[in-house]
Amino acid sequence: MLAAGLITGAASFLFAASASAEPPTNQFSKQPRIRAGLYTTEDPVRIVCNHRAKVVKKNGKVIKWVKKGKVITLKYNRDNNKYHLDVGNFHKVRKSFFRVIPKKKKTAVCEIINYENRPSWNTALNDNKFRERLEVRYAPATNKIWVVNGLTLEHYIRGIGESGNQNDKAYLKSLLTAARTYAAYHKLYPTKHADEPYLLDTTGNDQVYIGYSFEERAPNVVQAAKDTRGRVITYNNEIVVAPYFSRSDGRTRAWSEVWAGSYPWLVSKNDPGCQGMDKWGHGVGMSAEGARYFAETRNWTWKEILKYYYTDIKIKRAYPKE
Repeated sequence: MLAAGLITGAASFLFAASASAEPPTNQFSKQPRIRAGLYTTEDPVRIVCNHRAKVVKKNGKVIKWVKKGKVITLKYNRDNNKYHLDVGNFHKVRKSFFRVIPKKKKTAVCEIINYENRPSWNTALNDNKFRERLEVRYAPATNKIWVVNGLTLEHYIRGIGESGNQNDKAYLKSLLTAARTYAAYHKLYPTKHADEPYLLDTTGNDQVYIGYSFEERAPNVVQAAKDTRGRVITYNNEIVVAPYFSRSDGRTRAWSEVWAGSYPWLVSKNDPGCQGMDKWGHGVGMSAEGARYFAETRNWTWKEILKYYYTDIKIKRAYPKE
């Protein structure tokens, strides 16, 4: 987990943002939803929500309304290959999964009370709070039981912990726009985790999504997400592959230097903020260290940063305003 805003070396793909006058890409008719694979478990999952919540079937039919603060227990039982729901004395068993959905989406938060996810730099914290929907899902192809958080793209972006709350605003906006692009790209092309019940995982393999707990301690990150709402990086009006990484050794790499093929927006660039450093990551696209340098030393805007690292791109809305 990244406490100080360092980016992992994974081949992350993103987008950027631009003026509100820019038309949408028309690739999404409305804000998409993201499914984040939080962790695997063999244990019951105990959930408490701060608002009244409903437990529904896959088709949305309500099975049980639950008062706020009351424990909802979900479990997949390998012995009978069925899903179990317990709320007080209420017990239900089904072949299909249960989904917990609290009311008042804008303010609702659910806590997984038996999930320990404490950052090493402060074990007094426990990152176990999440917005919107929670469910337990069994993946036959991989034989794993996953806890999955389903939520809107903008709520997902607010919970990504790949930066620090005190980072420069322009840097935060460039990074979160890149993160939004990554998620939107995989929503359009959902092949990376095709055998799992989620779109993205919560590690550096995808993006370090922490959830609502990160929102609570990083209000500047939340504001940066709001300020760039819906914006993505495009080329020829298409949401593009836009890798980012931790730092270069003074220049970024073209796509063709690292992977097969080439993209005209991914060419090698001088990276003055990383002069004399060792490369950390694949080297393609935007370097986090370099982006911070341009924001803090050159006073570049977040749009200027993105347009430097990604050649001839445009920043557009991924979906219309809501």
